[in-house]
Amino acid sequence: MNCPLCGNEGNLCESHVVPEFLFKPAYDTSHRLKFFNRGSSGSRIFQKGFHSKLLCLSCEKILNEKYEQPMAKIWNRVIPDKPPSNIFLCQDIDFNLLKLFHLSILWRASVCKHENYSHVSLGNFHEIQIKNLILEGNPVPANKYPIFGEIITIRGTGKAMKGFVTSFIPKRVNGHRCYPFFYGGCLWQTFVSSHTISSIDEKFIGFTNKLQFKVKNLKDNHLLANTMTEVVRQDLMV
Repeated sequence: MNCPLCGNEGNLCESHVVPEFLFKPAYDTSHRLKFFNRGSSGSRIFQKGFHSKLLCLSCEKILNEKYEQPMAKIWNRVIPDKPPSNIFLCQDIDFNLLKLFHLSILWRASVCKHENYSHVSLGNFHEIQIKNLILEGNPVPANKYPIFGEIITIRGTGKAMKGFVTSFIPKRVNGHRCYPFFYGGCLWQTFVSSHTISSIDEKFIGFTNKLQFKVKNLKDNHLLANTMTEVVRQDLMV
């Protein structure tokens, strides 16, 4: 089969869509995690995060060394375990690396065959555009595939909700398609559009040399609060 990143024919690896280090807080003491599917009854147990036969060994190594390993080392600086209330200001990191890391996850979700990401479809044009950005690693303007995040904390502890990973059905915002993903304690939203998105500010990656996050309690984010209510309901069925 052909690798969707380099185009070469060969054996494909079992590649993670969301990198494994972002699943680690979700594991129990037996290195297991629970998967909940909205609308189903109960949960399923997995030994590691979702993966799919996706990339050749060479491209798997490129994404791992170029994006995943560097981000794993600094993730607690991007999203601290216990952020301040209301606003957190992230600075002194490579924001282009952060943006390309997120785009690599979105791209993998779009090109993979895993059922959990069947709702993520960038289309051929944007898949090619983002693939080239990932391979080249050059600076990406803030208004090109704009990304912003909202840190979600656990009620009572104030800790970032790092033990939860999911993606949501894409939505349209001001005529642009938006893909929400939750991982690493933050709800990340990426806008994908063929038109210029001009209404961006300091909460978007790369707008300035600082990145502003809103910090919200889980109960104040309706999208996640409703999802977690469903998770609790399913867990009681097990």
